[in-house]
Amino acid sequence: MGDGASVDAEAVAAEAGVTEAGIGALGAELRTLVSALYRRYRSHRPPGELGDAATSVLLRLQKKGPQTLTALCEHAGVSLGSMSQTIRRLEELHYVDRSKDPADGRRVLLSATDTGATVAADVRARMEGWFDGQLAALEPDERTRLAAVIPILRKLAAND
Repeated sequence: MGDGASVDAEAVAAEAGVTEAGIGALGAELRTLVSALYRRYRSHRPPGELGDAATSVLLRLQKKGPQTLTALCEHAGVSLGSMSQTIRRLEELHYVDRSKDPADGRRVLLSATDTGATVAADVRARMEGWFDGQLAALEPDERTRLAAVIPILRKLAAND
């Protein structure tokens, strides 16, 4: 690596193992980098009428299949009213359909339409293509070191 950013990251990491202040510095550095990486990832979705919430819902429906409104709310961590607005927008665009749950006719399932699934696949391909390209541009030893951190990041993501 050898650039200024990596030296700073190494200094933060070295300090973090020693003091409480270092833990705070490590946390600040990780939050900043994760946020910046996520912003860059999101910026590679196709231009259009879908915001972050609608894009996220459409991607989930395309990947996981039909979902209830409640399940989508729980996954996104948003209110029923907020998710209802997002779903209405997706329905206006003909990206999402509602249907009765065959297992329980009282429940309504939301599904990506064929058009919605095509849009979601395009969004996913563009965003993942950019990210995979970033990983491919790393040196082999950098990819190895990054892969070694994945279990730690999973542990952080799983903790409440």
